[in-house]
Order: sequence, then C-alpha cells, then structure tokens
Amino acid sequence: MRLRHFGAMALSAVVAIGLAPAAQAQAHSSSTHGAVPRAATPGTSPTEFYFASGAGDYIGSGATVDYTDPSVSLTASSVSASVGGWDLSLGVPAGQTLAVGTYTESTTASTGSIELFGNGRGCDQYYGSFTVYEVTATSFNATFSQTCESTTAAPLVGFIRYNATLTTPVPTLPSTALPITPPPNSGSTSANADEFSFLSAAGDYIGGGTPADYVGPSNVVASGDLGTITVDAGDWTLNLSAPSGQQLVPGTYTGATRYPFNTSPAPGISVYGDGRGCNEDFGTFTIYQIASDPTGVLTQLNATFNQTCESTTAPPLAGFIRYNATVPTPVPTIPAPPVPLSAQLAPSAGAANADGTTVVTLDASGSTGTDSNASYSFDFGDGAAATTSASPIATRPEYEGTYEVTVTITDGSDTSTSAPQWLTVGAGYHALSPVRLLDTRYGIGGPTHSVASMSSITLQLPSSVTASGHGPLSAVVLNVTVTQPTAAGDIKVYPYGVPQPATSNLNYVSGETVANLVTVPMASIADGKVVLYVHSAGSAELIADLEGYYTDGNDPTNAGYAPLTPTRIMDTRYGVGHTGKVGAYGTVALPVPASIPANATALVMNVTAVNTTSTGDLKVYPAGGSGVPNVSNLNFAAKQIVPNLVIVPISAARTVDFYLESHGSADLIADLEGYFSPTATSKFVAYYPTRLFDTRTEGAAGALPGGYAITAPMAYALDVPVSALTASLYNVTVTQPQGPGFITVFPDGLQAVPNVSNLNFVTNETVPNAVLASMTDGDQDFYNGGSKPTQLIVDFFGYFAKPLATDAPPTAPEVDKRSAAVTKRVVRAAL
Repeated sequence: MRLRHFGAMALSAVVAIGLAPAAQAQAHSSSTHGAVPRAATPGTSPTEFYFASGAGDYIGSGATVDYTDPSVSLTASSVSASVGGWDLSLGVPAGQTLAVGTYTESTTASTGSIELFGNGRGCDQYYGSFTVYEVTATSFNATFSQTCESTTAAPLVGFIRYNATLTTPVPTLPSTALPITPPPNSGSTSANADEFSFLSAAGDYIGGGTPADYVGPSNVVASGDLGTITVDAGDWTLNLSAPSGQQLVPGTYTGATRYPFNTSPAPGISVYGDGRGCNEDFGTFTIYQIASDPTGVLTQLNATFNQTCESTTAPPLAGFIRYNATVPTPVPTIPAPPVPLSAQLAPSAGAANADGTTVVTLDASGSTGTDSNASYSFDFGDGAAATTSASPIATRPEYEGTYEVTVTITDGSDTSTSAPQWLTVGAGYHALSPVRLLDTRYGIGGPTHSVASMSSITLQLPSSVTASGHGPLSAVVLNVTVTQPTAAGDIKVYPYGVPQPATSNLNYVSGETVANLVTVPMASIADGKVVLYVHSAGSAELIADLEGYYTDGNDPTNAGYAPLTPTRIMDTRYGVGHTGKVGAYGTVALPVPASIPANATALVMNVTAVNTTSTGDLKVYPAGGSGVPNVSNLNFAAKQIVPNLVIVPISAARTVDFYLESHGSADLIADLEGYFSPTATSKFVAYYPTRLFDTRTEGAAGALPGGYAITAPMAYALDVPVSALTASLYNVTVTQPQGPGFITVFPDGLQAVPNVSNLNFVTNETVPNAVLASMTDGDQDFYNGGSKPTQLIVDFFGYFAKPLATDAPPTAPEVDKRSAAVTKRVVRAAL
C-alpha cells in the first residue's frame, strides 16, 4: 500500500534506516562552492591517517576520513594514532616486536590487536588484520582492515603513515558499480553546479506525472558520506546508498531498493515528498562524480536516477542530482511506456490452387510489442500441426470450410495468443443464361432413351465450366427435370466418384413431370462429371439445364451471396408485381427491385405456379437477351401448385421475364430470397449431400403439426459462429400431408413468419423444392403453414458465410427467441 500521508510514523521509519545525523551534515554554502578534495592524494603524505568505511560499518558509518596531521605514538610492539575524534591502535602478540609483515586475525587478545573507534562509537569485539611495510624507532607504515562485532560485518579499511618513506598501497572497499553508460532515453545535458530535477511518467505515484526542477546552492542541499546520501530540494528528498560493505563510487548501480539502507546487499534508492512516499522503491542510479572532505562528509555528487513505486513495472520517475558538479550530466527522459506483447491476426483467403484449395494467409504483422527475435506459431484450425516461423506471415492451402485460426507469439519470456477468429474459405457464384446439357428424350448429353430403373447416367460438364479461368470448380447448379416416369421414385444427383448419398433431389409419381434446382458439389475426383440416378421401380426421362456454377478463390468475378428477409415481390392473384393471371404463352416483365445494387449479377427467387388451367412450363430469364430460352424452370399440370428455386441473371435492362409456355393460364408468385454480387461477402461452402432430419424416422417425434415449426440449430451443428453464418442450401420435401398447406423456411430470429412460401402441397402429395434460406441468429425454422400434420424431410447441401467472425460458434442449441404465435420444436441437425 502506498503512503498517502507522509506523517510521523513514516518519518520515524526514515530515521531508523540510518540517514546521516544532522550533527554530521555539512551545510552547503557559497563559501564552499566547488569540489572539496582531500588534503592530499591518499598515501603520499609522510604522516597520514586514512580510512574508508563500508556502508553498514558501525564505526565509520560509510564515511571516508583522511588526515595528514595525526598524533602518533610508536613503541616496539604497538602503534597508536589520534586525530579528529578517531583513535587507532595496532599491536603485536605478547613477547613480539613490530616488524615488516602481515598480522592476521588480530583481536584484542594476546594474538595481536587492532582497534579503531571514535565519534562516540566503539565495538565490543574487533576483528581484522594489518600489514606493516616499514617500521623503525621513528617511522611506521602500515595498512589495516577491521570489522566490528563479527568477521562478516561491513568492513573498514585504511592506513597509517608516520614519517613514512615508502609508498603505501591504499586499500579499497569492494564495489559492485558497473561501468558508466548514459542513461536510456537521455536527452540533453545539464551543466549547472547545483540542480535537482526529475520527470514523472503519467501514473507515477510520487511525482504524479508532474516534473520538478530546483537550481542553485540555496535550493539543493546534499548531506551524508560516501555510503549514504540525502538530497533535499524544495518539497522533495532523495536518498541513495551503497550496498552493504561498499562506498558509492562512479558507476551504475542496478537493482536498488528502499529498505534497508546501509545493511542491504542491494544499493538503496528512495524519492519522496509533497506528502507522498512508497512502501517499496525500485530503481537504478549512476554516479558520475562523488567526493568527500577529509572527515568523510560528502562534498560533491553528480548522478542520474530512475525509480518506480511499489512495483518494478510501475510508471517511472527519472531525474538527476548535481551538487558541486563540474562535468555535464546527461538528462534522463521518461521512456515511452513499453508496448505490451499483443498478438493480432488478420486472416484472409486468397487465390485458388488447381487442386481446389484456396491459399489462406494468416498475417500477424499488426501485433504489438514484438522485435526481431519474436517467433510465430500459426494455428490454421485444420487439425494439422501449427506452422512455426520467424516471419509474421504464414500461408497454407485449405479446402472450403470455416476455420478457427490463431497465432501465438513468443518474444523472449513473453507469450501472447491472439483472440480466435473464424475464417470462412468459400466459393463465388457465376450466373449463366440457362443451357440445356442433358435431355434423354433427344439424345442431348446422353443416351437417346429413358434411364432404366435403379440405374444412372453420367453427365460431363462443359469445359467452359470446368476450366472457366475463374478458379477451380467448386459446385455446379443444374435445373433437373424428370418426365415420363413409369413408376414413382426419386432422383439423386451427386458428383461422380463418390458414394451414392442417402438424400434425394426430386420426387415424383408415375407419369408426373417434376423439376428442381440442384446444386452439386464437385469433388476433385469427379473430373467435371455429375451422376443422375433413378431410384425407382420404373424408368424415366431426365433433363438437366445448366444455370450457373461456383469457383474457389478470390477471383474478382466470384460473386458472394447477400441473403434478404424473404419478401413477396410478385403475386398475380393480388396484383403484387402484376395484376391478373398470366394468359397462354404470355410474358410478365418484373423489374428488379430498386434495393438490389447495380452490380448484382443474379437474383434468387422462389417461384410458384398456381391456379394452372392446363399442362405447361414456366421460363424465367433476364430481359433484353436473345429471346425466350429453350429451357424451363418449372413444369406443371392443370390445377397443380408447383414451386421451384430460380437463380436468374440480371441483365442491363434490370428486368426479369416470366414466360408461361402453356395453352392455359396460371397465377405466378415470386418470393425474393437474396442476390449475388461481386461485393457481397458471403461465400458458399459446399457439403456432401446430408440428410438433416426426417420426421418419419424413429425418435423424430413424427409428422409436423400445422402451425408448428421445426428449428434446426445450424450454427451449432456446423460449428460456425452465428455472426458469420448467413444462409444455407437445402432440399425440402413434403410427403404424406394430411391436408393442403405450405412450408416456409425462414430465420428463427424473425418476430413473425414472413408472408412467403417455399413449397405448396395438397393432401397426400409428395413435393420437393430447393431452398436457399437466410439466417440471422444461426437457427433455421421450417414452418408448416397448413392446418394438418405432414411429414417433412430436409437434406443439406451447403452454407454461406461471411469471411470473418470473432465470436465463437454456439456450444449448444439456442432457446426460442421469437414472440410469434408459432409453436416449435427443436431438432438437432445431423451434420
């Protein structure tokens, strides 16, 4: 805890740590301005008494004393000296006389003696040694070392010269001072003889972020000795001390702390004032000049210092002290706060490879706090080992999917892992004017005969699709029609070379013509081939029209999908988009809604023919082209309700034509589901055809009652974040309905069921339809708008997702969030 008020208790603690008593302090005045050197270079005067006391030494208390006029008494077995309140005596063991040589382990016992005391301080027990260099009846020359009370106490070293003629080696104290280097972030220099100055970083408790600067001898007063120093300037006090057993000398002292001065093996530092002090101080200081007078009183100090309060990582206070200084002092500046190591990741999907993968780039160059020694470990979320590199950028080819990507940066002892991001690698769409690729009735793209029961044909896609130049083929969109079947059945459409799926794309009864939009994922082994399998006891004719395709990579023409809240834009029954039924061989021109951007390439609509009076088909195509195409989007019989998903290109005319090829009339309905655009971000991730749920199966709770919705937690099932998942592609089939009705597929987050439908049915009818349904909260609702129960089958073919998300996928299905009067039950998506 910081000392908020520097009161009596704190002051008593300061006194207890051994600041020099006021009686020893030498006040700074103009008469003593300038450095005060010793009387002579130590060891050169014939008669001289000198000692240096280590910080923590009880006798000298860290001072250096040097006198050239001691009173010396010399006998055959001892020598004594007295000067300035200090007394020294050296003696040899009993029965011996002083001689040149070293006397070790000297005590007050008969083995010899050493004893230095003064200024009111003495020891109960002295330990030490002395070395005699010359001794005669009238001369003496020796060095000595002493500790007080213990052999491990802080030392005192010195020499005594009495009419000496030989040189005396001046003993020194141990020192941990490091070589002088300019302080980090130093600015200019100061040449004032006396100055105390500091800068305080924002958040520093002592300085409070405010600088201080005092200049001149009346404003800057330093006291103490070479072991412990006190500087007073205005409201501020600086304490510096040498490690135990040492004196301060020019050099840098690191690892300084506040307590305890004099007796700690670490140097001491403390800056306090203006009512603020620290429980713990930490810092570094550098001595450039330091000196004392012959009595050991501090006479000169030139130093810089850096301190933090309570923690080594706290905001710093940096400054300098000049007291009788004669050389410039580098002025330290506050370093910029260290930038913490923070791993930041920018993932992206780039160009596609020939094998259908996309180059994923993980870029951590936006991370902070790194240097040239940093190492990076990139997790691409694909189950493979992370990529470790000295580079902040890594790439890896990935197939379509959504990946949890992270980077872990190691820089020295620091490690940081970026927040997970979910990157979707998907495909973009290319809308085409419809082209007939297969018609077994006329031998187009296959045999000139129907496809037999429980058999298949293989359709080769054109090179304009398989080698489009926009990237590897990811999926192809076909409008598949079965006609003239001899028995009830279903058609399965899937890529060549993979196992036949358990799903179906369209269902029919004997003699019925049924069309459905089919998106077929293209595995690399498919080699541009699509299998159409007749799952029936009878044969059937098959027709396939090419509507568009998806390619991988970031080719600028690869359009993303922009899902919309399903909206009815045409209903001829009620004058929406067109008034009145469409007559035989009539055309309705529907303008593209103004809300669709100018760069959109295709509209996605669910189109339904109702109130038909004769057999026929409906062709949906962009206006302004070469006329009515020789393909159809949906086929119907009289009095039949038939839906189909339509993806129609947008022409420059921004009008979509609906041509009714029939001898009778019909009402037409168009529900807008979304659009494709090069700037829309959601890309398609194709899936192997998978059955999502089937209410007929055991444990599926049976037929879906009228007014009920089944909710599939798609974000949870796909392990895709809700904020990334925008739409999914299904094939929805109604079978065994107990009454007429309709199915609406919509985002669970809507507050009400939208006024649209995806497929309509009558009693006991089996109706399939492709559905490209938007999602807003990761859950998909499948709503029975009829009044009677029906069995419902939903097959899944892929999803659309935005490229990036930072929130995690749901860990469990979400609870109902709608307030509409719709009862629902949750089914777990079987993905």
